[in-house]
Amino acid sequence: MLDAGKVDNTITVNGHALTADVTVSKADVGLGNADNTADADKPVSTAQLAAITDSTAAERNRAVAAEGVLDAGKVDNTITVNGHALTADVTVSKADVGLGNADNTADADKPVSTAQLAAITDSTAAERNRAVAAEGVLDAGKVDNTITVNGHALTADVTVSKADVGLGNADNTADADKPVSTAQLAAITDSTAAERNRAVAAEGVLDAGKVDNTITVNGHALTADVTVSKADVGLGNADNTADADKPVSTAQLAAITDSTAAERNRAVAAEGVLTASLDLKADTADVYTKDKADTLLAAKTNRTDFDAYKSEVSNEFSSVYSELYEHIEEVSNTTDINNQLIEEKFGIVGDIISEFYEKQREYTDSLILKLTNRIASLENLVENLAGVAYSGEYSDLVNPPDLESLLSGTFVEEAPINDNAYFRKNGAWETNIRVPIYETATVTLISNQSTTDAALIGTKITSSYAGNTYEKVWNGSPIEFDILPNYSYTITPGNAAGYKTPEGVGYYSDSSVQRYITFEYKTEKQVIYLSSNDLDDLTGQTVTVKVGSTTIYTGTWSGSALNVYVPYDVQFTVSVSDKTGYSTPASQTYTASQLSREYSFVYNSETVNISLSANDGASVIGKTVTITNNSGGATIWSGTWNGETLVAKVPYGITYDINVTAITGYKSPSLSAHTAAHPIDTVSLVYQTETVTVTLTTSGE
Repeated sequence: MLDAGKVDNTITVNGHALTADVTVSKADVGLGNADNTADADKPVSTAQLAAITDSTAAERNRAVAAEGVLDAGKVDNTITVNGHALTADVTVSKADVGLGNADNTADADKPVSTAQLAAITDSTAAERNRAVAAEGVLDAGKVDNTITVNGHALTADVTVSKADVGLGNADNTADADKPVSTAQLAAITDSTAAERNRAVAAEGVLDAGKVDNTITVNGHALTADVTVSKADVGLGNADNTADADKPVSTAQLAAITDSTAAERNRAVAAEGVLTASLDLKADTADVYTKDKADTLLAAKTNRTDFDAYKSEVSNEFSSVYSELYEHIEEVSNTTDINNQLIEEKFGIVGDIISEFYEKQREYTDSLILKLTNRIASLENLVENLAGVAYSGEYSDLVNPPDLESLLSGTFVEEAPINDNAYFRKNGAWETNIRVPIYETATVTLISNQSTTDAALIGTKITSSYAGNTYEKVWNGSPIEFDILPNYSYTITPGNAAGYKTPEGVGYYSDSSVQRYITFEYKTEKQVIYLSSNDLDDLTGQTVTVKVGSTTIYTGTWSGSALNVYVPYDVQFTVSVSDKTGYSTPASQTYTASQLSREYSFVYNSETVNISLSANDGASVIGKTVTITNNSGGATIWSGTWNGETLVAKVPYGITYDINVTAITGYKSPSLSAHTAAHPIDTVSLVYQTETVTVTLTTSGE
């Protein structure tokens, strides 16, 4: 023992002299190219891939050469692979190739086995002993106990950590996965700031994205988003309307009124009429009064035998004409405006009388109605003349009565108050004394579905009286019919598709009546759905609604509920079209009696999955499978076996048979009297055969 605690100073550790502490790197141990990855994570190396590829190619070539198969993709179906039949995909395990105990690691990755460790240990011991013998060192495994490995004393096994090799702060992440470090972030930030400052300096902008926080926008501080209102720009009272839509302002209305008044006064001045007060010469006692007009005309409006009294009516017209003419003469020295007004009224009466004489030979029901209307207008005319005679101030009216107004029995009214018409008399408002000449019937249509049912738009409404018919169309707003008094009349609503039509009504007209009539249409809303037990697409299936033998609706299913309207109190039947492979849902019959009804039609089918094979593995490709109705033999479905599962659909409730085409030497499989009652059924059909081997021998003499 020269110095058991010392070693020869020429000795090195992995090429490092022992003159100082030694740090061994992966390059020192011959692993400079090794990646620090676990066995489980190592990829397939280029050499391994080449070896595997060569091995696979060699085995494939050997198999092809040994078995004489030109097309290795096809084999005899009696062949097995490591004992596995080829009736399905084969997975060969390591046990199948006699490697049940082998671990799936590459040679380069294999651990040291027990036997290898023993051999290595023996070899190491032999070498150590040889070295000791040659060097005379009894204990060559000892070094100076002051020596360390990466700072670790050699008093025990040494494990060198990342800190020992100067990588204590290094994280075990790939370069591509490393985050941005604090220093990198600072460098990036500094670089960004430098670039920004350079840009600012170059452009002379210290901070282009900021403004002085004392700046305001229309008085709003820039401490938040600013919205400038119309008040901020001095338009607080302005309304957001286009010029074409602006209403007339108070000032504009006043200006227009003043302008209108000025124009009216200018017109009056130009025509020589400077005052609205009329100094009429007529004695009010001689005015043709309402009572007198009533007495004269009332008896004439309701007679039906016009021919019997047309002469009397003619005389009365003449009397009225003469009397009115006298009044006109009496006021002939009044102002031009009254002359004009009276002349217009004179013309009206003259027209009525002329029309009477011109058509006295052509009296019909229509003329009687017209004449009655004119008589009533005449009554109003006379009453208005009485108002004129009472010194009425017609110049106060913006629009004086015109010819058309007088003919229709209505007058331009200055002040309608509480449904009464007023005019000026002696500086005070007086009720217009005209008498209504119609009964007004106001008609509204609603339904039990809605008071504003759009489905009723376009429905016709008819009024009938005195042999005449008047028709109007509902557009969503109340409709008015004017009926002459003292007639029986009817109002009849028209039909609306899908609704029960309400009955018409009848009344006797009275000019003092304002009548309101509401007709309610009734329907039952049908909400119809289609579905199937296998969730198949039913798009295109037809839904039909019939009342008796009459079809009132036909619709096509597109995936959304169908809405159908059926008139109240009607019995109806709903049916759906057939679909191949499905049982057709039964029709449904109801009587429309409620607001709405919701129901579904469900198609049912049994999906039959069919497979075909032979017990000896023989090919049955191209063989036909047929499904027939057990009752009658009609074909339900037919298909050809191509090696993949055949799928057939059979309507629920059908009892069916399955048959296949025959193969010589095989018993044909079949299925008999099976009833479709399940969403899915699986059928395996197997051709059966037995192979008989016969051996013949001969004997010779």
